[in-house]
Amino acid sequence: VNVGQLSPAQLAHHLKSRGLRWVIGSFIIQLRANVPQFPQFLSRFYGENQVLPPPWDEIADFHLTLHPSLGIRRFWRPKVHFRLDGNSFFNPFPLDHAPPLFEWGLNMAIAARCNHYLLLHAAVVERHGVALILPGTPGSGKSTLCAALSLRGFRLLSDEFGLFCPQQRVFIPHPRPIGLKNESIDVIRAFDLQACLGQEYPNTRKGTVSYLQPLASSVHHAHLGAKPS
Repeated sequence: VNVGQLSPAQLAHHLKSRGLRWVIGSFIIQLRANVPQFPQFLSRFYGENQVLPPPWDEIADFHLTLHPSLGIRRFWRPKVHFRLDGNSFFNPFPLDHAPPLFEWGLNMAIAARCNHYLLLHAAVVERHGVALILPGTPGSGKSTLCAALSLRGFRLLSDEFGLFCPQQRVFIPHPRPIGLKNESIDVIRAFDLQACLGQEYPNTRKGTVSYLQPLASSVHHAHLGAKPS
């Protein structure tokens, strides 16, 4: 079963109870969440990813939670909190900014926990079995170029981290929604009218953010690494 085959109501039930466990490339994500509209985000942007039904025999790489504030904060300027293994690493975000908080939280988890890989701050795409590495400082446009290439036949491995496996000597795919910021959102909308972009989240610490849905082909081939060039 894929995430997109579950209705938003089913996703919400799983997220609120035992959690939802699904596969992103070589990672297994365990998430519990009780946030309005977040199941719709998962259904749209992770719809092609495989859900692992209980009983769970596999060990999850990341145990994550998203939960709203308690007390008066439930009603006045409601906030959402992100936790990794029960530990908080970010200040809470506005409740309707749960998707960018989840995406940035998962980035942080990968950066902190995946020390068995060589991590590069770079987007990585693949064509004909060869990985194209796009390093860059924040704001330099690597995600924008990565998004454009993925819409023109390149397979997405990542728009944020190049995970190089020294043993296999390949980059490990973990295709996820591509985060676009500010002017880049309109650039990609104009570049490809068929691009599946989600809603915009204004006034984040990085400005206005929106996400581009990864192509199904990139998700379905996430078991295939790519040699760098």
